[in-house]
Amino acid sequence: MDEMQVARFLPAQLLHCTTIVETNPGPADSCTSPTGPKRPGARDRLRLAAVRACLRVTSGRSLRSLQAAGRLLAPLVPLVSGRIRRSIRTNLALCFGELAPRQLRRLERCALQHGLSSALELGPLWRWEPERLLGLVRKVDGLEDVAAVRAAGRGVLILGPHLGAWEIAGLYLGAQMPMTMLYRPPRLPALERLMRTARERCGSQLVPVGSAGMRTLFRALERGEVIGMLPDQDPGESASAWAPFFGVPARTTLLVARLLRCTQARPFLAWAERLPLGRGFHLHLERLDPAGLAASDDECAAAALNRALEGAIRRRPEQYLWTYRRFRRLQDGRRPYHGRVPVPAPLGPS
Repeated sequence: MDEMQVARFLPAQLLHCTTIVETNPGPADSCTSPTGPKRPGARDRLRLAAVRACLRVTSGRSLRSLQAAGRLLAPLVPLVSGRIRRSIRTNLALCFGELAPRQLRRLERCALQHGLSSALELGPLWRWEPERLLGLVRKVDGLEDVAAVRAAGRGVLILGPHLGAWEIAGLYLGAQMPMTMLYRPPRLPALERLMRTARERCGSQLVPVGSAGMRTLFRALERGEVIGMLPDQDPGESASAWAPFFGVPARTTLLVARLLRCTQARPFLAWAERLPLGRGFHLHLERLDPAGLAASDDECAAAALNRALEGAIRRRPEQYLWTYRRFRRLQDGRRPYHGRVPVPAPLGPS
């Protein structure tokens, strides 16, 4: 590759590789084959090398310069990755069908910029020393509410959507209190080791999706500790219910409802807003109503969860991870990201 090819290749590959860390599909209890982890092919090795190289380079840059680079490099991503472009456009058409074409294009551009900024920020977030890293959080709202719940002897369930700088939300909270976080292992073992080292260095404990991980979460909540999970992924057919997400029925996890039904935990929504000009992050901790999220009817519980997520996303829609294929399969069986599938009209406010 010459310099121009490298400049066009790395942004898309870094954005793709860093988002599959939490979006790897597959059964909950088995992320590897019976014969062991799949050996990476040449393309996977290239992607992994690109991620490691970018982490080294970006960890030596300021947050402001990285976010500026995200704005400059974002137009190159669609040129080398039609998949990313189609994912964003399909998601925005599904979720914001009421917007005019010009508004959708502007939101698409801003979403690409923030998505690439999230990827480039991983250098500092995964490699800086904890003291320097935590100084990036300039303001925190709601931490006293979490402390009050813990002081009452109840567990805390932190729901962190892919909004803003979700990585630093988990790192910051793990440094403040005992915290166990659920994650889905990526396909590449080397990437998993890199990710776990980065995320656990501020004090959090990571547990993989699966029956053992579920037991760990329940025990932590029963002890009055804090657990965290990403609630806005497609969980597949099992342990899910169809519920409106921006007016479009989406498979939604039931794990939140089951954790709340079986414990006395209190739910909070956590997201780190990216401040302009590289000034850092504003961490929002918002208390949620446990009655709706723990409703006995699975579809009602899932709908309450999606309403909470949608409320936060609408505050900063450009900072949401629209590259993630949230609607892998629609309720009628269609796959909107494949081929020329007509985009259905939203159902209305969810």
